[in-house]
Amino acid sequence: MLIVLRDIADEVLERAESIVNTEKNVRDAVESGMHPLAAYR
Repeated sequence: MLIVLRDIADEVLERAESIVNTEKNVRDAVESGMHPLAAYR
């Protein structure tokens, strides 16, 4: 469970979505044969 202050909830959600998107892009690139470090950059 995570408690997020209402005042920063939008920012926290945006950052979390950004992280998830980055992880998905890296995972897709690695599955396509790219080296993990190259995919992250």
